[in-house]
Amino acid sequence: MQAIKQEALKRAITYLDSLGFDYIIRTGEEDIVKGSLQIADDKPKTRKHHFARGTFKALYESLGIPNMKVGDVMSIPVGTYGKIKIQSTISSYAANLWGKGTYITTTSKDSVEIMRVKER
Repeated sequence: MQAIKQEALKRAITYLDSLGFDYIIRTGEEDIVKGSLQIADDKPKTRKHHFARGTFKALYESLGIPNMKVGDVMSIPVGTYGKIKIQSTISSYAANLWGKGTYITTTSKDSVEIMRVKER
């Protein structure tokens, strides 16, 4: 480590100590630990997906959602996905596509409906 960086690190440690904080500093060369903190696992978090990546994007594109104009309404069949999952994913998809507040959604017996209400 360069001398200037070592000096900055010493100062930072002095400030943290004077405040009474617990801390962990990882310099790349060493870990400086004060207090009862522990370094968490460095493993990347993994998530179990119930549906294959891209499933909902493909569904919405096949239904023509990206081509909707203001005033258009589309009904998305729930199928095996469930209302909550469809409404959640279509809301995210529409917000990314058109922007927040440009659409509304609602559920019916066996579908989720989306209406585009304004341009971006």
